[in-house]
Amino acid sequence: HMAHLEKSRDSLAKCYGITPTEAQRYIQLTNLLPALLDLVDQRYLPVRTGIILSTLPEEIQRAVLDCLKEGRALTVDGAQAIKAEC
Repeated sequence: HMAHLEKSRDSLAKCYGITPTEAQRYIQLTNLLPALLDLVDQRYLPVRTGIILSTLPEEIQRAVLDCLKEGRALTVDGAQAIKAEC
């Protein structure tokens, strides 16, 4: 599985003129809830914050989304704190 991922990552990186590490980050973002991914796309959430959130279970992502809808802000440090509690 990892060999396939590496090939996909490298192909994606070459196609878009980015580094394989950047490509891996974008691939990781696909684990976000669509609404959170939209917030990353709109630059409301930084990519780094999105990557951290993408590692969390769906129910935690939903809770974070609810907080964001209430107008609360989320920093990278805040996302890391949430992850540490999970």
